[in-house]
Amino acid sequence: VPDSDGPRTSDADDALLQAQATFYQALTGGDAAGMMSLWAADEDPDVSDFLSLGGRLDPWDAQLRDGARPEGMTIGSRDVLLLDSGKEAWTTCLETPAGSMGQTLLASQRWVMGEDGAWKLSAHRTIPFFVNAGAVATLRCDKRGCVAGIREADKADQVPSPFVMPSP
Repeated sequence: VPDSDGPRTSDADDALLQAQATFYQALTGGDAAGMMSLWAADEDPDVSDFLSLGGRLDPWDAQLRDGARPEGMTIGSRDVLLLDSGKEAWTTCLETPAGSMGQTLLASQRWVMGEDGAWKLSAHRTIPFFVNAGAVATLRCDKRGCVAGIREADKADQVPSPFVMPSP
């Protein structure tokens, strides 16, 4: 994770970028304990919505195993948006999986200030990012793990419909 590749204007920005870097170190390094220590207590409503539509939750312990985690993935174009309250923020970045031949994923993380004064991760979202192409999938994650949503074409007129869960 590069130390800096975007503007920083405050100590909070630096703390959030460090929290984001810690998330990616745990993700790519398979550090389950480190991953779980980052999460806030709340569950992300988007993850819950996807699950209620029949989505399958992939828990963090399964995603962090050897062969399942995104080893070698790099991130760049990192940025921070600290909300006026100073207690909620978003970080964004481009993820480049190892061996992706330039394909990237657009990722965002929602952070909330913990009672201990540390930033806690509330949600992680990723979509494939291709120039001149729409997103066909999304990954939504919270402390429980991640659930994928895949957009399917409407069979009547071949217009893309909203994200739906893949059939089991």
